[in-house]
Amino acid sequence: MPREPAPGGKPSGNGRPDAAGDDLGRLKELLLGPERRRLDEAERRIEAGLRPDQVAEHLPEALALRARRDRQLARALAPTIEGALRVNARSAYASFETSRLHAEKCPSSASIDIVRD
Repeated sequence: MPREPAPGGKPSGNGRPDAAGDDLGRLKELLLGPERRRLDEAERRIEAGLRPDQVAEHLPEALALRARRDRQLARALAPTIEGALRVNARSAYASFETSRLHAEKCPSSASIDIVRD
């Protein structure tokens, strides 16, 4: 049964692979095969993108490094952080107001003790 020519192997005039081409194909595979497989794997990982757990692993260090380098990160994050603080302050104020109004309507236990005396 005739063998398929190896990469680089060319059939000779009789339809069989050229021995030199077959040997060259095997040599290429021996020398370059591992590197080709590593490149294929790297390309596959790049195309697949980063998973959230991979980002989470490196994000804190990346943020710290960038913050030491310049103020661009702080300028980029400022609107988001300011907005979050604003929402939090409004929520805390609303909670305080609710508690204050409740306290005005319902006498505290200290007030009751004073009235009894």
